[in-house]
Formats: sequence, structure tokens, C-alpha cells
Amino acid sequence: MRIDFSEWLDQLPERRRHIAEALGSGDTTGSVAMRFNISPGRVSQIRRELNDNWIAFHGEDREEVDADSEAQQVCLSADTGAINRSLAVLSEAV
Repeated sequence: MRIDFSEWLDQLPERRRHIAEALGSGDTTGSVAMRFNISPGRVSQIRRELNDNWIAFHGEDREEVDADSEAQQVCLSADTGAINRSLAVLSEAV
């Protein structure tokens, strides 16, 4: 479990941080889309970008992330709630 979640959030632009927090608190793709006036597809793109940013924040390379790691499981999951659950778990460590 990573304990530097708040540091990662702090380095995000304000709007992106608010989106990450909404996803991390369990808001659905649709509710985040409506709240931030973006399409559900864009929310999915941002979710992937946040995951990529999280991996980069730790100095990891996407191709080198072990398939058993939490970050890789989020990348591989087709479940739209996967990153929400991961962000929630990570935010609990703060």
C-alpha cells in the first residue's frame, strides 16, 4: 500500500485533483461527467490518465509494472469502478 496519496493528489492540477477525489470517493462515471460538465467517455480517459500519472509518480514504467500490483490490476480491469476502489483504498492510507 502506498502512503503518499496526498502528495500525488497535491501535484495534480486543481480540476484534475477534484475529479480524482470524486472518483476516489465512489462517484460514478455518469455523476462525475455531469458534475464536471464532461462526457462519460472523457471521464474514462481521465481515469486512465490518472492511473498513468500514479504509475509515473512512483517512477515506474507501465510495461514494467508487475501484473500483480494494484496499479496494473486497475489498468487491466474493464470494470469502470476498479480505479474508484483503488483510489478509495489509497486515500484511506492518508
